[in-house]
Amino acid sequence: MKTIIFFAAIYSVTFCFAQDQDNLDYYPLNIGNEWEYKVTVKDESPTFPPPPSEIYYEKRTVTGDTLIEGIKYFTILYKSTRGADEFVFERIDSLNGNIYRFSRWHDEHLLDSLNSQLYDTSKANRNPDLGDNAESICVIVSDSVIYGQSRPYKSFHTNYSLHQSYHTLVKDIGLVNYWYDFDIGYTDYQLQSAAIDGNIYDLTSIAEASSNSIPSSDNMIFNIDDPFPNPFNSVVNLRITFNRKANIQISIYNILGERVWESVYPQLNPGLRTISIDLKNEPSGIFFIQASNFREIRTKRVLYIK
Repeated sequence: MKTIIFFAAIYSVTFCFAQDQDNLDYYPLNIGNEWEYKVTVKDESPTFPPPPSEIYYEKRTVTGDTLIEGIKYFTILYKSTRGADEFVFERIDSLNGNIYRFSRWHDEHLLDSLNSQLYDTSKANRNPDLGDNAESICVIVSDSVIYGQSRPYKSFHTNYSLHQSYHTLVKDIGLVNYWYDFDIGYTDYQLQSAAIDGNIYDLTSIAEASSNSIPSSDNMIFNIDDPFPNPFNSVVNLRITFNRKANIQISIYNILGERVWESVYPQLNPGLRTISIDLKNEPSGIFFIQASNFREIRTKRVLYIK
C-alpha cells in the first residue's frame, strides 16, 4: 500500500510539473524570437471633427540575456515606426509561471501569470503607468484555429482604479492582442507577424518587417471596426472588412469567460459586411467580441446597458 501511495505521489507531482511547463509555452521567451504589432491609438475627445487615429508599428525582438541585481533577464528591443527604440528586460519564474518585467522607467513588476486558469485572479499588470492596484482575471481559456492550426489560448481582463485592459496569449506564439483604455480613448495592439523558435507566422512578411517597411492593411485577411453603438442596448453591430474571400467565426464572451453567443460565417466575399448581434437575454455588463479565422484573431470590448 505504501508503495502504491509513493508512486501515486510521484505521478501527481510529475503531472503538475508537466502542466506548469506546458503553461510556459504561452509566452515563448527565447533569444531570436520576435513579434510585430500594429498599434492603433484612438483619441475619443468630444471635439468636432473628431481627431484621427494614430497608427504605427512596433517590433519586439529578444536580443540576448543579462544579469540585473544577480537575476537573469532576457533583453527585448522595442523598435517602433514612431522612431523611439527602447530596451526592456523580462524573465519567467518557471516554478510559479509568473512573468516579470524590468525597465528603466519601472522597477520589476508582475506582467502575467501563465499558470492562471479560468477565473483565477492575480496582481499582474501589463501597464504599470495605469496604477499599482490592478486585479487581473483570466476570463477565457479555450482554443481556436490560429495560423493554420487549433491552438489553446488564454485571455485576461485587468481592472485598474480608473482604467481597464484586455489581452490574449496563444500557446507557442505569445501575446497576440492587447487593448487598454486611457482617460479619453484607447490603445490597441494587434499581432501582425512573428518568428518563434524557427517558425514564421506571417500576416505581412518577416523580411519586409526586418527592412522597417510599414505593412499594408491589404495583407490582412480581415479587420474589424469598433462595435457600435458602444455602450449598447440589446443589439450591437460589428463591421468587418474582408480583403479576400474567407470564413470567419464570431464569438461573444462575458466577463466570466463564458461563451454566450457564437456563429460561423462561411466563405464571405471581399468587402464590407455588418453583423448585428442581439444580446437582449444577457444581463448588463462587459462583453468581449472575438472574430477569428484560420490565421488571424481580433477582439473588441463592449458595454451592454439595459
